Amino acid sequence: MEPKDQASSAAGECRPIDPSKPPGSTSRPTIEQSKLLRERFSWLERFTDDELREITLTNDGEPLHEGMLYFDISRPEQGVFTGREGVVPPRDASLVRQDDVPPRLWSKLTKFP
Repeated sequence: MEPKDQASSAAGECRPIDPSKPPGSTSRPTIEQSKLLRERFSWLERFTDDELREITLTNDGEPLHEGMLYFDISRPEQGVFTGREGVVPPRDASLVRQDDVPPRLWSKLTKFP
């Protein structure tokens, strides 16, 4: 059973849940979570630990924001997509919102493979 302040993500790591965060808030991976991301998604091996810690993942169950660009690191072959109001991504998605990462990392992420 998971602690009640943690939630599992598709990458197999736990991300802290802060009920005081407003919708649209995000969480950054810790060093250990960065390593787990790389283990789970081998294509992330080209990223350093520091770069992975700068990649902010959206919270599980968070609805997409209309017009914002997203990238699912668990399904990189699908490429960048635009959020639509009322759409909630699958629970196993590991989404990165363009506005939440530095432009150099967004560019590197979205140039899969």
